[in-house]
Amino acid sequence: MQNLIPIFSILMAFGTTIIWIKELYAPHLKQNLLTRREGDHLVWPHIAVEAVTAVLLLVSGVLSLMHVGWATLINSFSLGAIFYACVNSLSWTLADKSRWVYTLYMLFGIVGSALFLVHVIRDIAS
Repeated sequence: MQNLIPIFSILMAFGTTIIWIKELYAPHLKQNLLTRREGDHLVWPHIAVEAVTAVLLLVSGVLSLMHVGWATLINSFSLGAIFYACVNSLSWTLADKSRWVYTLYMLFGIVGSALFLVHVIRDIAS
């Protein structure tokens, strides 16, 4: 279990990065990123937070595999961030049937991060 959490984190970091690279090259996001809106909402803050989450997941996952002590704490925080990002992004994926593959990724993220967070909390409590 000790290596599963960092590996999951690394996979989620790559998945998030791949999704955003694909979306940023999509025609509907070709406008200026700082002014691009979906409905009444600016897109760039959402992208920025998910980019930071992906970086934290990748760095803390790799450093956790290398047994750097503080990386486990950052990895736990990152699991919470990806849990929130996946739950939040379900509204985006479920709004368009062409995004069903993303829905599978979001559900994988929700279930995996929730299970691993419970495991981490149990370890801390014991």
